Amino acid sequence: MRPFIALLAATALAPVTALAQEAYRVGLSGALTGPAAGSYAPAIEGLQLYIERLNAAGGIDGRPVELIVLDDTGEPSRGATNSRRLLGQERVSLMINASLSSTFAPMIADAQRAGVPLLFASSACPAEVYPPAQPLLYCSTAFAARYDSRATLDFVQEQAGTDIDLGLVAMAIPLSRGEIEAAEGLAREACGRTRPPSCRRPPPITRRLPPRSNRPVLTGYMLGRPG
Repeated sequence: MRPFIALLAATALAPVTALAQEAYRVGLSGALTGPAAGSYAPAIEGLQLYIERLNAAGGIDGRPVELIVLDDTGEPSRGATNSRRLLGQERVSLMINASLSSTFAPMIADAQRAGVPLLFASSACPAEVYPPAQPLLYCSTAFAARYDSRATLDFVQEQAGTDIDLGLVAMAIPLSRGEIEAAEGLAREACGRTRPPSCRRPPPITRRLPPRSNRPVLTGYMLGRPG
């Protein structure tokens, strides 16, 4: 939780308006209900418990933290509505996304227009938080867009050599498809370096994987956690 505290502490350096309140106001939009709730709701509840303990211990620099939680059910339209409410009505100092990657784009756009930090917590890290990173975007989770694919493919190649059948499976969400496309591109590059004459295109995700063979098959369920 140190990145969370550091971001809130940094907001204290921003100019204070007449409407500013004593508490740090933090707004979270997350998948509390819907198909993805099983992955995200527990993490959101964990953050709520953490803030309760933080406030009981005196808050941050003597100021309490007020967490405003809105349910987006993993839908982009609801994520956009939530971010506009959090920025326009609730006047939060920090926004948190704890939902599917389909909600990322509208929240990123709103946060950047308002000049408010956006933290991705309990969800996957979008490519925008990695170099060259966009300003005011942060991530505290382990899954790293495109970096996980590189690490996974390097590991497979070290273990199995160059004679590999590669199966890639994606979820119907932007980050998942983007990650699989990145993995396919990296696999093409590796194939080009090691076996130019026998490089084969991986099967499209809409087709069945090739029949079982004697060579290793890597099936990557977006090569990370749902996000």
